[in-house]
Amino acid sequence: MTVAWGITVDRADPGRLAAFWREALGYAAAPPPEGFPSREEWLVPPP
Repeated sequence: MTVAWGITVDRADPGRLAAFWREALGYAAAPPPEGFPSREEWLVPPP
């Protein structure tokens, strides 16, 4: 017998969703890469 599962994740606020799962799973946020004050600034492509 085969069972199929599907899952839907509301991604209206991915930062909030990530923070929830980080807390729920006991993960610690990694520090930003060297030379960047935040991960958000690291993700911005150079001009």
